[in-house]
Amino acid sequence: MTNTPQHPIAGSGDSGDKSELDELRELLEESRAEIRLLQQINSSLVSSSSLNEILQSIVGGLTGTLGYNTASIWMLDDDGMTLRCQALAAGTDLSNRFEKATGAAILGYGAPIFEESVIWPVVTNGKSLVTDDVAAVLAGFSQDDYLLSLAPKEAAASGIVSVIFVPLKSGESIIGVMGVGSAIVLTEVHLQAVQRFGGQAGLAVEKFRLRQQLLEYPEQLEQEVRVRTREVEAGNRIAAPVSVSLN
Repeated sequence: MTNTPQHPIAGSGDSGDKSELDELRELLEESRAEIRLLQQINSSLVSSSSLNEILQSIVGGLTGTLGYNTASIWMLDDDGMTLRCQALAAGTDLSNRFEKATGAAILGYGAPIFEESVIWPVVTNGKSLVTDDVAAVLAGFSQDDYLLSLAPKEAAASGIVSVIFVPLKSGESIIGVMGVGSAIVLTEVHLQAVQRFGGQAGLAVEKFRLRQQLLEYPEQLEQEVRVRTREVEAGNRIAAPVSVSLN
């Protein structure tokens, strides 16, 4: 996670000596930035962009436009017990420290899901998580004793003081999670913003899967026709000698 503090624009609430008018102007700009980002994501949903490109644009917008220090999207594997990092926007320091500790890249990394993890309720019950226990979040992505021992140190070195995780849904099914980390304390306002973008990420996955099904359907139909044709032809070959003998 990046060590340079950034400030999420979603309702930061750090007014200082700002006038009420200044605060209203800042809030308006924050809302406009979020709307522009949502529009960009919606445009990518109807384009020919790949799923990875769309998900990466979402996490990139959360950090680049909305000011979170880190953002990531983790998708559930088919076994339902592994979260795999699908998209990530974070500083190189985070990536380097992770790779040094695990010997693996973050993108594509599979994290086990287990009841003791703070992520467990997000995945199993769809409950969003807002916490300042960054060490517990890091520990929630591994059951390896060595990595667990590193969690407090890595949390302190990250500069992150608050984390949000929200479920990603396709229909009523939970298909993954999306998280952000910040160098300032995150609030309910930030949670609502992250939930909106989590909804976009879930929609992107759902549309991509439907598109894949539509693309694969003609091939599946053709395969079924070929199989049925072979069955009919085989049946005709068997029936022909029987018909001759009866005659």
